[in-house]
This record gives sequence, C-alpha cells and structure tokens, in this order.
Amino acid sequence: MDIELLFDRATAISYADPTGIVPTSATVVLRSATGATLQTPAVTLSTISTHAEAPSTVNVLRVDSATGIKVGQPLALTSYGEVYVVTPVRIDGNNITLESALPRAPAKDDPINGLTMTASIAALGLASLGAGYQIEWRYQNATQNGFSTSEASCVRWLWQPPISASSIAELLATVYQTTRSEEFCRGVADRVNQKIKNGIEQTGRRPYLYVSPGAFAEVAQTGARWVLADMGIALVGDITSLVREYRYAFGDELEKVIAGLKAYDATNTGNTEEQRRPLYSIRTTR
Repeated sequence: MDIELLFDRATAISYADPTGIVPTSATVVLRSATGATLQTPAVTLSTISTHAEAPSTVNVLRVDSATGIKVGQPLALTSYGEVYVVTPVRIDGNNITLESALPRAPAKDDPINGLTMTASIAALGLASLGAGYQIEWRYQNATQNGFSTSEASCVRWLWQPPISASSIAELLATVYQTTRSEEFCRGVADRVNQKIKNGIEQTGRRPYLYVSPGAFAEVAQTGARWVLADMGIALVGDITSLVREYRYAFGDELEKVIAGLKAYDATNTGNTEEQRRPLYSIRTTR
C-alpha cells in the first residue's frame, strides 16, 4: 500500500508532479475499492515562488527567498529552457543544497516554484479498516494537465520504521569502521524499512495490525547488512555470496517475526486475535 490512513484521525496527504508541472488548480478524490467517491477534500497549492541568485552552483541553489522551502519537498527550476525537478536536502539561509547535481549552474533570476499539493483526508472510522482505497489527484496549469492515483489503506496502526539513518551511521562506524553522508544513511534505512513493510503487507492483514517497531529490530539489522553488501560495503568475503546469504538470513528472520505477530483485530472489536498460520514466505534456491 502506498498511503496509510489512520482509522480515527485525519490524515494529511501530499503530491508533487515528478515531471515539474506547477499546478494552478487541483482536485483530489478518495475512492472506495469499487471506485465510489468517498471524500473530495480541498487542495492547497504551494505558494513557493522565488528565483536563483548568484552565485548558484550545480549542487547549491542560492535563492532570493527561501520562505516555505522544506527539506525533502521538490521544487521546479526552469533554467535554459528546461524544467528540472530538484529536491533540497539542506537549507542554510538562502542557500539550498540539492539531492542531485544539476547539469549546469542556473542563471540569475531563473524561476523556482513549489510543486507540493496538500490536502487532508477525514477519519474513516473503525468499520472502514481495510485495503483497496484509491487517492486520485488531477491538476493543471495554462498549458499542462497532470494525473496521479495511489493505493491507500485504512489502518489501525501507522507504520513506524524499525531502523533510522542514525542507526545506519552507527552500524557503519562500529562494525564497518567507516562513515557515509546523512543522505546515504537515509537511503539505506529507507530500503531496509521498505523491505520489511513489503513483507508485512504480503500477509494480507496489514490494516488490522498494531505492533511495536521493536519487534523488527533484529530483522532490520540483518536487512541493513544486506543492503550495505548490495552497495559494495562488507567486511570480508565475496560480495556476491554475502548478498545472497544476507538475503536468506533476512527472509528467515522476517518470516519468524511475522509468524509470531498476534496483535490483529480484523473484527473491529478492539480485541486482538492470533494469526492462525503464517501467510508470509520467501521462495529461495540455495
């Protein structure tokens, strides 16, 4: 599932066009699994409108105003007739460090606009727990139209990542005797957390689950070593063999944890129910 909606609380949602369409109007619709319209919340468009200043480089934008700009929220930069979608990873005053380098430094007064649209989905209620919801965005400006749809689920417990970027940094320092950037560590943590989340969702019971992220602590550590090995970081041995062994170990650990999860409530009674049999498995060939 792409988006989780907590059953008893309004959920803020957002979307930014990956190609750089800067919307002047937009709508969003929450649909049921059958396509019926459930909610049509109001959409708030980004008000970010600024310009590049000198000296901007391929890695750092200097802007005339950084008001409203946030780390992780993409921006549309129009430079030399091209539109570039750039993502800030650090903001120091009016200096914006970018996630990826531009092909060339922008010129003074090149326009920069916000892309992120936001809305709020009202609480769906306990009886609506389940998967299959759809969130549909439609947006446009004077010359372009955009559309996006995402899967959503109404859940009892919002996903809490078992491992963080700081944990990856600590692992690198203590076990591998090396360091990497915060962005690198965040990327590794995101990959590990997504692998664990995907495993939970394969059970088909994710919306009814509530559990401490600590239950996946050991799985996350094994997953981190797997991802690091996949990126060429390992202590000793053949990298290809290590990647394979860590993948098997990760699958084994995750299967054991998922098989032991008991905090489900598919009947909406507030009482937890034990999982009758594990529904998650990894097919491997050694």
